[in-house]
Amino acid sequence: MIRGQGSLLAATRRGVRMAGLPVSAPAAPDPALWAHDCGCAWTAAWMGVRGAKGWRGPREVLTDPDLKRTVIWSTRSDLRRSGHRPDLMMYALPGLLAVEVELQRKSASRMCGIASMYRAWADEGGITGVLYVCADARLADHVSAHAARAGIPHGGALWIELLDDIREQARGGTRRPLGAQAPAAAREG
Repeated sequence: MIRGQGSLLAATRRGVRMAGLPVSAPAAPDPALWAHDCGCAWTAAWMGVRGAKGWRGPREVLTDPDLKRTVIWSTRSDLRRSGHRPDLMMYALPGLLAVEVELQRKSASRMCGIASMYRAWADEGGITGVLYVCADARLADHVSAHAARAGIPHGGALWIELLDDIREQARGGTRRPLGAQAPAAAREG
């Protein structure tokens, strides 16, 4: 981590037990995942500042079998299938929102597969939509374009925020209700 980007703290078994959460303690943070773990932590802090009353962190999402879905996408040689879970879940009006912290560009096919999975989940009534927290505007455009191809219109069941904006709002303690600000791509366009 670079100085000034915050701190990454991981709960121990004792800390998880003291918190009373029905989850296991995470393994020691893997340096390859620090950026993603930090993005999730900033997003959780932002949700708190924005007044989210109920949200589930990565360990809580991992333990809930109802939050595991299947993503199907094609590669050059075959059809791939894998399990997928959102990074975080949050309650926001009008319902449950899946949260993805997207720091790396995925292939177009895989991104469409993930977006299709979220569209089907929303169509079933399990979630209201998905919030993507993206590393930069180019990645936000990639997510938005492929989500639209999968039938999730930006501003409908898809919200996009930039991680730098999330950090700034979390640091500043700007307390605006969730949904009060236009998605990042809409503000830029």
